[in-house]
Amino acid sequence: MLSRAFYAGDVEKYSSPIYIQLAPFWANYQAMEAHQALSGASFANEIENTPAMNQGISRYDMAQLMTNIMTGQGFSAGEAEKAASAARIADYAGIPAQYKEAVSNVYALGIIGGYSDGTFGGTVTMNRGQAAVVIHRMAQYMGSTEAPQAPARTEAPETPSAPQAPSGRTLTNGKAVTEDNILELLNELQAKYPQGASFVNGYSAGNKSYDVFKVTNTYDRAKGGKTSTTGDCGGWAALVSDYIFGQTGFPARKVALADVRPGDIGISLDSNGKLTHVFIITTRATHNDECEWMEFISTDAGGTPNIVRWNTLNAQYDVLQPGDYTTDVWTRYPE
Repeated sequence: MLSRAFYAGDVEKYSSPIYIQLAPFWANYQAMEAHQALSGASFANEIENTPAMNQGISRYDMAQLMTNIMTGQGFSAGEAEKAASAARIADYAGIPAQYKEAVSNVYALGIIGGYSDGTFGGTVTMNRGQAAVVIHRMAQYMGSTEAPQAPARTEAPETPSAPQAPSGRTLTNGKAVTEDNILELLNELQAKYPQGASFVNGYSAGNKSYDVFKVTNTYDRAKGGKTSTTGDCGGWAALVSDYIFGQTGFPARKVALADVRPGDIGISLDSNGKLTHVFIITTRATHNDECEWMEFISTDAGGTPNIVRWNTLNAQYDVLQPGDYTTDVWTRYPE
């Protein structure tokens, strides 16, 4: 409800096949996350857990989300007002420290009030009617008589069994296929998966990453068989490539190493031509040894398993220069 009320344009922006495929709420989550509106909520780190997202929301968390949104748009109660509110809330001393600021803020502004006994009752679950009331109050305070509405749909959107590329051969954000626009998407993804982020759960939608699968399936792995597009480095590469291009509609073709561009797929091969690693180029290359790339690795030097790395070339990961192994580059840029 909050994402539709205050970030309707972002919800539409993220309503692309790759997000819809992941979960019904994924576009709404992306809209909230883009504005740091989930910060401090009890479920902020459980977004990928669909059962967790089907639970009710407490008054504590609602206060936190609303405060995040309002603060992001320059609206907040003054310190004196918040202090006065804290003094009036009978159970303020028992409010968890992480919620005290948010609770005193919404209380001071009259957006979420207390109960007749003077308590805030933050653990109580809000229902939809209550949520509608407090969202309306919030919209009024921020200068609107009603919250903005998401664009109307004549029918519910369908999730295709085989997701199609965005219409007009555009990227998943609706923009043209250019290096600048691909770098923009890569920057978004880096914010979501910073250096060392966990990838232990893999990419469940990767079994429908048809265009990436056609690349990786070209090679046999050095350890035998074919590489996955749901887990390990192949799954990570599929997630990144799909985040940019969608799961199908941008068939890949092999290009020369000197022509590598952001968003291209790198395949490391051993001396027998067997696949040893899959990664994604993330920066422009002035020449072959100045690229950066992103990858999943099973462990790093410190022993942390299943993490994401954002790398520059070094002696250990010299994947773009000829040596004991070679690198094939595949691009999904249209010809």
